[in-house]
Amino acid sequence: HTLLFGSEFSWEISDFLRFRENTSNVAISDNPVINYTPPSSQPKQSIRAHNRRLSFYGQNQMSMLEDGRLKVLVGGRFDFVKGESETDGVKARAVHASDFTFRVGSLYQLSDAYSVYASAAQSFEPQGNSVLDVNDNPLAPETGEQLEIGVKAETPDKRFSATASVFYLKKENVGVVDSAHQDATGDIRYIPGVSQKAEGFELDLSGTPIAGVNLIGSYSYTQSQTLDNPEDTSQIGQRLGNVPVHKARLWASYDFPKDTALGGLSLGGGVRYVSDNRTQFDTAYILDSYWVADLGAKYTWRSMTLNLNVYNLFDKHFYERASNQAIVHPGEPLTVLGRLSMTF
Repeated sequence: HTLLFGSEFSWEISDFLRFRENTSNVAISDNPVINYTPPSSQPKQSIRAHNRRLSFYGQNQMSMLEDGRLKVLVGGRFDFVKGESETDGVKARAVHASDFTFRVGSLYQLSDAYSVYASAAQSFEPQGNSVLDVNDNPLAPETGEQLEIGVKAETPDKRFSATASVFYLKKENVGVVDSAHQDATGDIRYIPGVSQKAEGFELDLSGTPIAGVNLIGSYSYTQSQTLDNPEDTSQIGQRLGNVPVHKARLWASYDFPKDTALGGLSLGGGVRYVSDNRTQFDTAYILDSYWVADLGAKYTWRSMTLNLNVYNLFDKHFYERASNQAIVHPGEPLTVLGRLSMTF
């Protein structure tokens, strides 16, 4: 038995002013021309929030059968949350919620090369004081459940390994933007009582075909849809926004032999791919698929390690997701990041 018990406490206070004015619609083009002068009486909004969360958790990982081929994990978590907020001095309904969630999993080693596993877990996550319905009341916490079944394989020489799994995920009370309200008022509000699901499979591969060469690849396929939407039934059965169907990644690296002049140096490169993506606020809008290339280098000398990474090597322009009609998130441009670390 391996036992783990613990507790967490968080306390957050936020106080900010927001200045915003909705402008007239403008034509979208590669070079938009927007002429706008803020009015002298620019409206402002004061928003204050106070959030507290207390959690207790525990788990037991057990090794069973005489040869230890069966491993079982059982865990649970109890969360208490309290959230209070006010906008321009008007208090919203306070959020008081608590929930118990569990996590169970098992892994059985069929042989030295193959293992099968299964897991089930629940989730409980407060929405935050800025996630309000049309009556300016915060949404209740989001809850969810996840199931996963998979198989792991490894060659006898440990040079190649693979993991394949299928999964199912369901979430209740998801905060989804109320597009009709935003179109009418310009304010972002959320629809309570929305439920969604996602299911699919994942494949992860890794291997060392020859000494020093390391390969890592992954692929995921996800089908998602809205199960219920009390305010917009047209969304029921529709694919979810910001959940791409296909995602893939390939990375290759080479570690120079330690007994050579370049010993300690590792060079690598790879690509990432994401298929086209629907927006969350309106699934009729499509964000294009994209792929980006990355490079990496690492040099280790004694207790020091120097890392240099280049992300989005060709400075490709793409959009990762869109939160609502006013906000779209562009992908990270060409970025060079260095890091020096030392161990003692």
